[in-house]
Amino acid sequence: MSAFGIRLDLLGQYIIASRRNSLDGNAEDPDIAAARRRDWCFGMIGVNEQRELHRGRLMARKSTVVENAIEAEGPHSDGRRERSRTSRGKIIRAMMDLIATGYNDPSAARVAEKAGVGLRTVFRHFDDKDSIFREMDQILNDAYLPALLEPYQADNWKDQLVELVERRAKVFEAIAPFRISTSLQRFNSKVLMENYKRLLKGERKRLFAILPQHVRKDEQRSRAIQLATSFDTWRLFRHDEELSRKKTLEVIKQLLQDILDQIPD
Repeated sequence: MSAFGIRLDLLGQYIIASRRNSLDGNAEDPDIAAARRRDWCFGMIGVNEQRELHRGRLMARKSTVVENAIEAEGPHSDGRRERSRTSRGKIIRAMMDLIATGYNDPSAARVAEKAGVGLRTVFRHFDDKDSIFREMDQILNDAYLPALLEPYQADNWKDQLVELVERRAKVFEAIAPFRISTSLQRFNSKVLMENYKRLLKGERKRLFAILPQHVRKDEQRSRAIQLATSFDTWRLFRHDEELSRKKTLEVIKQLLQDILDQIPD
């Protein structure tokens, strides 16, 4: 059975079970039922994609910079606002922890349970999945973008590209589960698709800022460099080939060097 067929079959089972509960007088709490409906269609992905997320969770790492980004606002002197800030932080942490450990699209009920808050609290802070993914995206951006924007040590553009690869490898290692999760789900969400396109555009802009004009004008070679330095290439070797961090970086550097050897200074 195809992945689409499996989804239809699961959806049919859910509808039958829901009707049975209603007939038996055992209907779910309205908030939980609504949460299940929201999460059901948005959260079902194919078997291959689930395996991809399983690989991604192996890369998950707790990060101080992420925690600092979550706590950026700092405590509020007003007790009510501080409780709200604390609850929101718990929800975000729960969402990120679940994704980092293999849940590609955690349900609102699961996030609430992990965060230790009520389901109503989750929806009070986040109207839908898009809003929580948008905040998670901002947190990751605040946490890791500064490291990518630091001035390069090298003066030569080719050496700067090597620095860029090294920096990206560290960031990719940290954000892999989240990037894979949102990438898989972007086709179901306009917000995630826009975030994905904006991310690629930003990476391309930072890469092209290094390249000299004659390389930027060389469409084939500039795209070859773009591919060699991309997240997808890193993921191929790190996840699919299951190479170590060190070996993955070595392979990417060699790939990049093979391209640069064909380009005059």
